[in-house]
Amino acid sequence: MNCEQVIPLLSAFHDGELPGDQADDVVDHLARCQSCRDQLESHEALSGLVRKSPTPKPPAGLVRSVQRAVARDAVASPDSAKRRRWLTAAAAIAATILISVGIWQPWVTKPTTHDHRLMVTSFNRFLDAYVSGNAEAAGILAKQFHGKVVDQEGASEFLRRRTIATPTLLAKHQVRERLAIKMPCCDCVQTNYSCEGQTSFVLFEHTEEQGDWFGSRPQVRTECAGKSCCLVEAGKQLVATWPVERGFVTVVGVKDVTELAALVAELEPQ
Repeated sequence: MNCEQVIPLLSAFHDGELPGDQADDVVDHLARCQSCRDQLESHEALSGLVRKSPTPKPPAGLVRSVQRAVARDAVASPDSAKRRRWLTAAAAIAATILISVGIWQPWVTKPTTHDHRLMVTSFNRFLDAYVSGNAEAAGILAKQFHGKVVDQEGASEFLRRRTIATPTLLAKHQVRERLAIKMPCCDCVQTNYSCEGQTSFVLFEHTEEQGDWFGSRPQVRTECAGKSCCLVEAGKQLVATWPVERGFVTVVGVKDVTELAALVAELEPQ
């Protein structure tokens, strides 16, 4: 097996779901490939984070809305009432299962265009530089896509809504620079924060969810401070993205889930 064949199987391998022969082939490959071992470690780290996270609460009225949908679509027949009761119960059970593992919010896969492929490559180049401690990492995307330095008012004008990137985050992270960037996928404001003279958080505000920015990096969803968050490992830190009013925010450089919960709460528009 080569890396292209093994990587899609790592999640099932981690969960013990591969048949014996296939699992043996993956083990043989992992013994020879550090890159795939690193991918497997990412799966293990993210799974550990999810296990430690609280179970999300279901959206209000979820089961009731499922019941109404089943009732509308049930075919009228002598057995329709019995079938409706059975389907309603089955739908409620299915909803409960989805809620319990934290994936009730639909995952929407966007078609991959040439522009999005460029953005995936560029964003992962930025993440690799950030993880390696490259002092120039925070400026990579702005340099490639001709980002313009703006102030807080200019960031709001560019986004066409009030920026939620406040001058200070968690009492000790200070804005160092704001950049308005016309990326291939969307218009985005990147706010770079520093703490004790070093780049800390890199915060992106964008209109649509951009889960494909992370390419093949393992992703998990969990609820944090009442928000459905997508988490990605970046070295010893996390990248997290979640919805805010009229858009989404992505933060690079989060220390752990506790810090993420504090950020989610603080960045909620007032």
